[in-house]
Amino acid sequence: LYQRGQMSWDQMTGFRGGARRQGHQLILWSFMAVLIDSLILVSLSCFFLVAFALIVHSPFGEIFRAFMKMGALRMFLAVFLISAWMYLLTMRIFFGFSIGEWACDLRLGQPTERMTASYPLRVFIRSTLIVGTGLILFPTLSLLTGRDLAGKVSGVKLISLR
Repeated sequence: LYQRGQMSWDQMTGFRGGARRQGHQLILWSFMAVLIDSLILVSLSCFFLVAFALIVHSPFGEIFRAFMKMGALRMFLAVFLISAWMYLLTMRIFFGFSIGEWACDLRLGQPTERMTASYPLRVFIRSTLIVGTGLILFPTLSLLTGRDLAGKVSGVKLISLR
């Protein structure tokens, strides 16, 4: 209940009562979140590629010349994966969700879990597993089994607010 600038615990954390999405439904909503995050990551990757192109033409460009010889598609893929990893880590450690997860009312871990010292390490493990397997293996296996496998391995699970 909201009274003169004071909010209840469920209003502050975004957690509401009632039945929550679970199993296949939760995994399918996480795919919608991934779609939103992918669009953000494509734009971030394009931004980083433009930044790299500007750096290459500067005196500091010697460092990145070998990177540029990889070819445009491979370079974009590498930048996309690095951007995805940094984006997932940053957003999830500081906010507990990515922008796509926020839009789909999903959170990574319970609010009490986010306050523990081990939360950033578990988010690091989860994000590295997902990005390290090409962004496909763990989500596909999770969809087939109806369980959050990356959450089971890392110890921090995806939670639905609805």
